[in-house]
Amino acid sequence: MARGAELAGANDDITAYLFLHADCRLPSGWQAITQQALKSPNTAWYFRYKPDQSGAGASWLRFIVWMRGFGWNLPYGDQGLLIPRDMYDAIGGYDREKPLFEDVDIVDRIKAKFGRKALRKLPVQLRTDISDHLRDGVWTRGRRNFNLLKSYRRGEPMENLVRDYT
Repeated sequence: MARGAELAGANDDITAYLFLHADCRLPSGWQAITQQALKSPNTAWYFRYKPDQSGAGASWLRFIVWMRGFGWNLPYGDQGLLIPRDMYDAIGGYDREKPLFEDVDIVDRIKAKFGRKALRKLPVQLRTDISDHLRDGVWTRGRRNFNLLKSYRRGEPMENLVRDYT
């Protein structure tokens, strides 16, 4: 994500960055909605989460993501991040040294510099592939990710986090 932002940032016409995980699909009409959202100063945005499958596992995953957003105001990259260029530059962009939790890091820095309310939800859903979660088990993968987040927050060395993630 950092390299993509660097390449795009070389273009002076770029007014905002939209970061997505590779397993996400944008909804129809997203351009108009994001253009309208970008009229709000000092605000970064993320999409509502929509699993690409249905069933009990998808429902639980949707609930877990909702709780993460409601309780911590912490969207991950699977919800996309729409960040105005001036805001992105003000926080120093992505940290190239973070192969994991780069989305958490940038969200933390947005909230630290601009406040918790500077991060808001767009009124449309980003469709996300959840096949890995279903294959591994929603609770198993969710518990692993939560434990990794706790380790990251405690300052665990990144190489340990990467080892435990793979």
